[in-house]
Amino acid sequence: QAGLLVDDCSGSYDHFGYVDSMVHHGWKAQLALFTETIDEVTHDDADKAKRILRSGWADGNLDIMFHALRYNESFCFNHMKRASLTKEELDDRFERWDWYERTWQIKHSHWAHPHFGEIGKNAIPYFEQRDILWITYLLPFDASWFDVPGKIDALSNLPPYSHAGYYQCALPVKTSILGCNCVLDQKRRTSADYVPQTDYLWNHTPFWNESEHPQLEQAARVLALQIQRGLDSGFYGEGATHEQRIAVLRKEEFKEILEEADRLLERYHFERTLISHSLSIARKRCYCHLVELDFRHSKEVVAYTFSNTEAIGTQIQIYHDAECGSLPECIEVNSRTDIIHVV
Repeated sequence: QAGLLVDDCSGSYDHFGYVDSMVHHGWKAQLALFTETIDEVTHDDADKAKRILRSGWADGNLDIMFHALRYNESFCFNHMKRASLTKEELDDRFERWDWYERTWQIKHSHWAHPHFGEIGKNAIPYFEQRDILWITYLLPFDASWFDVPGKIDALSNLPPYSHAGYYQCALPVKTSILGCNCVLDQKRRTSADYVPQTDYLWNHTPFWNESEHPQLEQAARVLALQIQRGLDSGFYGEGATHEQRIAVLRKEEFKEILEEADRLLERYHFERTLISHSLSIARKRCYCHLVELDFRHSKEVVAYTFSNTEAIGTQIQIYHDAECGSLPECIEVNSRTDIIHVV
């Protein structure tokens, strides 16, 4: 499974016009919004962006997250003061969260994705009250973006892979919300390929003078790499960028990136879905494990048993060559224990 994520969204690109291109290529998108800047720049139709959000959400092509109120104004941390918010500030900001849901007639995703990765520990109950199941966990709680890793150590490698990029795990506070991530960042900026790992348009558009001209093929390669790396890891693919960079491309240029990425991903067989749906499958894998597997080659069947029914809805991958060089056969798990025929 794989999906697309667009951060820092305000509808600046023709009121989310890029969503049509994504849907045309079969993608579903997570949009991380700056809520107070939606429809801030308008012409003859002051509510167009909100209607597009509502329509895409109702159709199942979009999942909507409240990234922040504005670039420097978060729901769950004081970015400029580098400190957690007070209770009064949290009450006020999450009341605005609720107002957006009511006014736009949408429901926030079960995945929360705070801007800069800054999260005050005292904000966790507010997320719980709004049915959040996952939160992007990039920095230690109560830590400022500016202070990691200079003053505060970055997060240690997290399960299930003990890896800096792909994880879904319990948080270091008492909560049912899981921390998650699917990009190789973790505020460790020493690797030469840090930038292309986190945003497929970074350094490939004129935004912030990062490139004199759009570099469409290079952007497509990085997008495909983001998806491939997640799929090859047995996790899920996340193609991530920021709306500011999409906004400096012509519509045809953005389409060309998606078309080339499709070509580069041709050999992969995967479902294009909302990342929040992929998170729900990954969550199941946190609470169950395979306890028995028996491949009966002569009968071309596989018998399996999982620890509990949480496994239902996940998949078993079966490789038909010893070197695992070919693509696996994916079998849907429909019961805790079963015997299945393989091709």
